[in-house]
Amino acid sequence: MKAKLETITGIPPDAQILSLQLSDGETKIPINPTDDKNTLVSAYNNHLRPYITLYVDDSRPESERVLLDTNAEHFTLSSEEYESRPDTVLAWKKSQKLGRFDPDRETNLRNLADSVTKAHQSQIEQRGIHVGARCMVGEDSQRRGTVKFIGPIDDLPGGGLWVGVQYDEPVGKNDGSVAGKRIFNAGKNRGGFVRPEKVVVGDFPEEDLLDSEEEI
Repeated sequence: MKAKLETITGIPPDAQILSLQLSDGETKIPINPTDDKNTLVSAYNNHLRPYITLYVDDSRPESERVLLDTNAEHFTLSSEEYESRPDTVLAWKKSQKLGRFDPDRETNLRNLADSVTKAHQSQIEQRGIHVGARCMVGEDSQRRGTVKFIGPIDDLPGGGLWVGVQYDEPVGKNDGSVAGKRIFNAGKNRGGFVRPEKVVVGDFPEEDLLDSEEEI
């Protein structure tokens, strides 16, 4: 895989530092095994999701990187010229019926979305997640709150189901809105939308951060 990434990024395999950005927009999972040649991508199946983001960083010092001359004259084609040529990637995609040229694309996308939704629904049932439940998000016990929403959100990537949480403290990224659309009311920085696997339901009473034996 790293050899293929070199043709896209220009970074040699031994200089690539790979990581996955999970759908919560916060968590990055490093995928840099000590033995590249004998490690399969399937070793990271637990983290692979539709539309996940792969980051490729360059470990080489700046002095060893080859930079493009941005002032050089570039050869360009108009959209019409590019679409009419038989020797382009676009022409190859058309001939192979790939991407938007696949006649079954919409059906495949719907099937994928249904599969993701079913997987999330199963997690919700197994974890006992329901609206009104007290919960903890992630491994940080300070991120406690109440489940306010369960369902799909068109403006969030990846399809499937999302869990809307109203946090006890202002540790969220929104107020319960997405792209200007109100999903639930949470208050400034007290709302968040996370995948079911990040939510643990239980007896998590709201903590009084001022109730501490330590000096403040």
